[in-house]
Amino acid sequence: MWFIFLSKVLQLYVTLSDRHNREYIIALVGQDVILPCKAPNNNQTIAAVEWSRPGLDQEFVLLYRDERFDVDNQHPSYKNRVDPQDKEMKDGDFSLVLKDVKKNDTGKYECYVLQGEITSRTVYLDVFSPGEFVLRVQFVLFVALCFVLLLSRISLH
Repeated sequence: MWFIFLSKVLQLYVTLSDRHNREYIIALVGQDVILPCKAPNNNQTIAAVEWSRPGLDQEFVLLYRDERFDVDNQHPSYKNRVDPQDKEMKDGDFSLVLKDVKKNDTGKYECYVLQGEITSRTVYLDVFSPGEFVLRVQFVLFVALCFVLLLSRISLH
């Protein structure tokens, strides 16, 4: 019963970012996630948008060039599972919606936008099964509680 409740509570995924233009996304198996990629809105023609993943050889997660999406060079595991968040790709938004995430979707994703100049973005996706996620959260809470107790003992002496 608690598993169903927790899976409903965790319908939202967690996104963290750092100062080096990298995003960290934590999601549960089966969720849809948005892999963010923004480029300056400079009203220049979009020559290409490439979403890739190191280790996929020559195939892409999603490739846009010559004013169309190139599905011939798309990796089979991403066919019918990815779409641009904004299909018109206006206002510099080249974010990618990845549907029904799977455990093996975990890893590094790279977005490159060629629009006069090249803009790049790196996204790290970590996908957990609900039970695995609960165990990690419980462990983090346990460590935090131990740390607080340790600090309170130190401050008492």
